[in-house]
Amino acid sequence: MNSDGNIYLVTYEGGNLIQCFDESFAHKDGFFVSNRHFHSEFYNVRPAAEKRLVSEFDLKKAISQDDHLVIISNYTLSVSIYDREHSLIREFSLKQNRDFFQDFKKRASLLKRKSATATILPFSLYLDNLGNICLGYFKGANNYVIYRYLQSGQHMDTLVASDDLFPPFVSDGKGFLYALKKDRSTLIKYRIGGNFE
Repeated sequence: MNSDGNIYLVTYEGGNLIQCFDESFAHKDGFFVSNRHFHSEFYNVRPAAEKRLVSEFDLKKAISQDDHLVIISNYTLSVSIYDREHSLIREFSLKQNRDFFQDFKKRASLLKRKSATATILPFSLYLDNLGNICLGYFKGANNYVIYRYLQSGQHMDTLVASDDLFPPFVSDGKGFLYALKKDRSTLIKYRIGGNFE
């Protein structure tokens, strides 16, 4: 929900995957056309997953403090940013990050050998207190990292989580991330304003 009380849901209607409702649940608008999401150069997107089965797992969204809607497609590996009038401000590809992209291609290749319909849904989406985009990703079974980007698409830095954490993280939108330790009884707090600590 943004500061005007508009509610954004991931669901398919009229060819669009993001639907906007007012605070009385009246439908206002739909945007982000489905063909911006349902394709991949790395693996086959299952036919059954098209349109009506789009979910928060493969299409992530978050709202910044200035009411920009940030959307990441875990199929196309692209980030789209919309203003409060639902006009596209900018879009960038995660292929620009060589460290991530080489790792992702290797994992996608392994999955392709196992199953023609296998998919990778690697990212969780967080925003820090400055509106920077933080993308959480499992580089391995015990290797969780968060790549931080400016809204321009420039990679800023990377947080490598310790092995004893239990991702994913939760963001408070004010510059902090929280995660449980694997003992499930200890909560860890990270500051992500400025530099990761």
